[in-house]
Amino acid sequence: MYYMSPQELGGAVERNGCFSIEKMGILHYPTSSHFQSLTSPLDRAQVIASHVRAAIEGLIKAHFGDEILDQLFDSFSRMLEEDELSVLGSTKTLHCCTVLKRKTMI
Repeated sequence: MYYMSPQELGGAVERNGCFSIEKMGILHYPTSSHFQSLTSPLDRAQVIASHVRAAIEGLIKAHFGDEILDQLFDSFSRMLEEDELSVLGSTKTLHCCTVLKRKTMI
């Protein structure tokens, strides 16, 4: 699994040419004492997958229907668990929340 940096994401959007970035923000992984106390990679992966699901489930459901949600987020949780050292084990890991606006095509 590869995670783009905010700079790489901005470059990819610019090269695509169909969108402009309206707003970009950084979302850090949970650092609560509860999250830090989880020792199992599976538990940590499930917490992060649940947070991401809470944030974007409605968007995915609106575009693709709710039939895929459980399978999608189960797969995401497994990917996080498998890639734990580079994702969950890093204190520098972040998510970039980006609002794109489609450019008017003439």
